[in-house]
Amino acid sequence: ALSRSRTTIKRVLKEHGRIETSQTSASEATKSPAERASKLDPFRAQIKEKVDQNLTTVRILRELQESGYTGGRTILADYVRTLRTPLAPRARKVTRRFETEPGEETQIDWSTYRIELGGRERTVHALAMVLGHSRYAFLRYYESQRQPLLLEGLEAGFRFFGGVTRESLFDNMATVVLGRMGRDRQPLWNPELLAFAEYFGTVPKLCRVAHPDRKGEVEALLGYSERDFLRGRRPATLRELNQQAERWLR
Repeated sequence: ALSRSRTTIKRVLKEHGRIETSQTSASEATKSPAERASKLDPFRAQIKEKVDQNLTTVRILRELQESGYTGGRTILADYVRTLRTPLAPRARKVTRRFETEPGEETQIDWSTYRIELGGRERTVHALAMVLGHSRYAFLRYYESQRQPLLLEGLEAGFRFFGGVTRESLFDNMATVVLGRMGRDRQPLWNPELLAFAEYFGTVPKLCRVAHPDRKGEVEALLGYSERDFLRGRRPATLRELNQQAERWLR
């Protein structure tokens, strides 16, 4: 069914610790894959430190490979699982999937974090942009959410994408909308944001208040980037953090 020879399948299973060689002793055969995986031995302390930082297995694998690890993901995941504290089961949130056509929409949002930057704890603000159809993503960190930095980040994101979508969806942030008017609550746009959008050829749109599913793509990016990229980092400067973020995006 796999269109592969038995020899190839057996070799791959051996490399991942799933079957034993004929030379394996009986005591070795009773060990778990994590215990048998000698390629993990030089990295066990490093793995424990990263697990304590609550990093994802994918990120641990990526950083170990940068340090010379040549083993596979399966044996690493098996070992990481033995180190993690089991989590209590929790109810999963069900959301409605919201889809848009190619070139139709970019979702944009901010998120704030406390990290160690330059040897001391500081606040950084992540500007995230996601193309609604493809989920192609852009991320940049700033010291605040002031409007000049928002416009700088938006331009950088448009250049990163190589263009703009017909619409740009924002949350109800003060740098985008000054308020709402009339019975139908029409937005009173920030004039600088409106001029910026007109120059680049995109139409700004606002997410409806208390509509949790509407910005799902950009919120998913922010959550994932916090777990897989930001957590545990100690960059010296904001510039270094953004250089690391660009490599992570790629």
